[in-house]
Amino acid sequence: MKIHVNDGTVEFATGSIGPAVDRNAFLQSSVAGKQSYVNGPFALYAIQTEAGIGATAQFYGDRLEVIFVWFSMPDDSDDNWNEAHERLRMKVHDEWLQIELGEPPYRFAWGRIESVFDAKGCEGEIHVSYGEPRTSSSWRDRKKS
Repeated sequence: MKIHVNDGTVEFATGSIGPAVDRNAFLQSSVAGKQSYVNGPFALYAIQTEAGIGATAQFYGDRLEVIFVWFSMPDDSDDNWNEAHERLRMKVHDEWLQIELGEPPYRFAWGRIESVFDAKGCEGEIHVSYGEPRTSSSWRDRKKS
């Protein structure tokens, strides 16, 4: 996987996706996976990536808002899913981003890249976000409230 900081394109072994891709183009691409969630204008789709990496694309209407990425860990299992394990995953993400992109913050004209720990969902992820945030909270926070 590679994140191109010049335009925000995320490149996987199976293909790439970036801010210029609308929902229809994504659904016809080589990286499009199954739809996993729809609520009004929000839609979430799995992304076909490569071994050791998981990813999801979040659309609001036709606009790609966020790509969520996470690295697999050697001991990933439902039995090991806990805060300590996910914080360790976040540390792996932080280290990878620092090697690939240098010191944070990672803010660009097209958007931003962040290593995030979502306490409500107990998930460590990399967020590649496009444009200005619509609101101060994500749809995931509103969904889980």
